[in-house]
Amino acid sequence: MPIYHGSAARSRLLQGALTLSKVVGLTYGPHGRLCLLDRWAGRLITKDGVTVAREVSLPDPVQNMGARILQDACLAVNKETGDGTTTTALLAGALMQGSHRYLEAGMDPGTLIQGVNAAAAKALEIVTSFSKPLKTQRQIERLALISSNGDIELASVLADAAMAIGQNGTISIEDGPGLDVTLEYKEGMEIDRGPSSMTFLGNRNERKLEGPVVAVIGHHLTSLQDVQEMLECASQWKPRELVVFALSVSKEALLVMTTNDAQGQVKSVAIQCPGHGPHQEELLQDIAAMAGATYVTRDQGHDLTTWDPAWFGHLYDVTVGENKTTLSIYDQIQQIEPRVAALQGQLKRTTFQFDQDQLQKRIAVLTGGLVVLRVGGVTETARKERRARVEDAMGAVKAALRGGVVPGGGMTLLRAYLALGTPLRQDPNYLAGWTALREALLVPFLTLVTHAGGSGEAVLQMLLQRLAYDENRWLGWDAQTKTIRDLGQDPQLFDPTNVVVASLRAALSVSTTLLTVETAVTRSSGQKQSSKGRKRG
Repeated sequence: MPIYHGSAARSRLLQGALTLSKVVGLTYGPHGRLCLLDRWAGRLITKDGVTVAREVSLPDPVQNMGARILQDACLAVNKETGDGTTTTALLAGALMQGSHRYLEAGMDPGTLIQGVNAAAAKALEIVTSFSKPLKTQRQIERLALISSNGDIELASVLADAAMAIGQNGTISIEDGPGLDVTLEYKEGMEIDRGPSSMTFLGNRNERKLEGPVVAVIGHHLTSLQDVQEMLECASQWKPRELVVFALSVSKEALLVMTTNDAQGQVKSVAIQCPGHGPHQEELLQDIAAMAGATYVTRDQGHDLTTWDPAWFGHLYDVTVGENKTTLSIYDQIQQIEPRVAALQGQLKRTTFQFDQDQLQKRIAVLTGGLVVLRVGGVTETARKERRARVEDAMGAVKAALRGGVVPGGGMTLLRAYLALGTPLRQDPNYLAGWTALREALLVPFLTLVTHAGGSGEAVLQMLLQRLAYDENRWLGWDAQTKTIRDLGQDPQLFDPTNVVVASLRAALSVSTTLLTVETAVTRSSGQKQSSKGRKRG
């Protein structure tokens, strides 16, 4: 079991993270390079940053740990916003490299990190100050165009979908037949939870249940008695399957359900409860309203051992994945309107901002629509690559609808670099951290220029000269035309505010983590870890 200490550990971790940063960073911008991936499922050519990030695995075990830590940060940003993988990798790589250089020169790590955090907080304020809302279909389409790597068909379809449901609705992306991308409009919602046991999925990545009956229960189901009557009642609806939402399903109750499902006696899936703590029961009641089901709880006099078939609700279909579940509902569910009215009443009585935000989100889900976007392709490989671009573009559009947009192409981060200046606190260690963060903000812009075949420093100097007398806050460099112009006139040059903010926060988190590591312990040889990593990818 190899153990590495101090500078030796940090240097190797940093080298692994920088390797990932360089590989993913090559895909940045409209002139980003392609990457050829040799995957177990077949070769794939892509410039999708998150796809590349998932595939990187290094033979050196310590370097591989460094790469994995950055990889986790990139994937977390992509999961949160649907985009930002490459920006996160570039920022984190630059910040780690600059900070590590100061640490090796003898700077105090604690004070240095204080400087990094202070500069990052100020930079985030500057970034959000540039944000403006996204309003028209043309703006949405142009933003989707750059996020989908210039695919005009995809951009048009995504804009249609976004305009149809607004920021309150849900867009579900599925594999589709044929070559085209098609839309289907439904009523429904999506929750970020998968099945209570992966046994319900078998060997599949997702499972679709057509017209299932639905049970929504405000209890923890643990015993045979908790589910026996429910399963017997559900068997009357064969071949329709059963979907169960409860606070939890575990132990004997879960075993009974998975066994019945596997043997085909009562086909069913138990879904993990969305939300956390006391909010879980409220979210279950929202689901009950959408399904037209009775929210079953002993507080209302319900007895699980004498299940009433009238307690079941019904959904048009349910798609269960490893980490999310999409619900499509029938039109005109009578319980939705009174449920929304009840939530709006709570909203009027609530004074805490966090609770107000949560209630508004729940109302939006209940009143919004659901669009199913099916992606086709010439081959399986082409379809997967196209679906990855659709997911990225849709994530960017949804993030922009929620949080607005800022100048793209690294320009907002460049503006933060210019506005940071010098901190009031002149402690050398603090100043080193501030400087490391500030210099990292410049890297995405320089990378964009380099990929477009220009000189980063030369373009920067031209831009600075223009900014000296032009007060347009959206003035920037367009990588497509290689000119300095008003980026606010072309939605293709926008970045979602949430994506830029999430990328900077993730880069800050992973960098400060690696900088404070003092010991690295590996469990196995690098070659063995690399093989496992490839199988997971």
